[in-house]
Amino acid sequence: MIRKIVVMVAENIGMVVDMSKDGISRAVIKRLPRYYRYLGELMEDGIDKISSSDLSERMNVTASQIRQDLNNFGGFGQQGYGYNVEHLYQEIGKLLGVDKKHNMIIIGSGNLGQAIANYTNFERRGFVVTGLFDKNKELHGKIVRGIKVMPMEELKDFIKDNDIDIAALTLPKTEAVKIAELVVNYGVKAIWNFAHVDLRVPKGIVVENVHLSESLMMLSYNLTSTMHRGESS
Repeated sequence: MIRKIVVMVAENIGMVVDMSKDGISRAVIKRLPRYYRYLGELMEDGIDKISSSDLSERMNVTASQIRQDLNNFGGFGQQGYGYNVEHLYQEIGKLLGVDKKHNMIIIGSGNLGQAIANYTNFERRGFVVTGLFDKNKELHGKIVRGIKVMPMEELKDFIKDNDIDIAALTLPKTEAVKIAELVVNYGVKAIWNFAHVDLRVPKGIVVENVHLSESLMMLSYNLTSTMHRGESS
């Protein structure tokens, strides 16, 4: 179950990297990881080019929406040809920042933290988990996919010595605020927050909140709405 949750949120990790563009809505930017994933699948299938209409059928997004989204970043397509799949994949990868390596630590090495560490697809996208931390002494020294769980006392030096870009917080909300302040003070510039709290951080620090319970409640809402429509028909 935990692994399924990790897969569900994996494509959003690109949002942790600061991609803010003047005049471009967050809704557009949030669709970029999905384009990136579908283009990757097209490349795996050996497809070299694709039209916006064909891509819309695969993604269940209108062709006009695809063209509008991509035009925000220069278009990338050619009239009468469509999109070069590999080129568009690479360009969106640059926008997402996944063409570069990002060192990441996970603070909170319970079930969710370990599942994230074990999800190898992150490394394919440039996000390399280099350290695991937890305050629970029983977890210290545990090896998760070749990475040792370390005590919190080693956090400061590890961040400074290993050029850490991102901290993933898989902590209770009562601890997340304090830990977020610490990692920012230690030099981390981006936080992937799984705690049930909205973090307030200084300007220039990027935060992507992943509130799993809110996502589940939205699923419940849509399920309930579908059931009600079925009963009234």
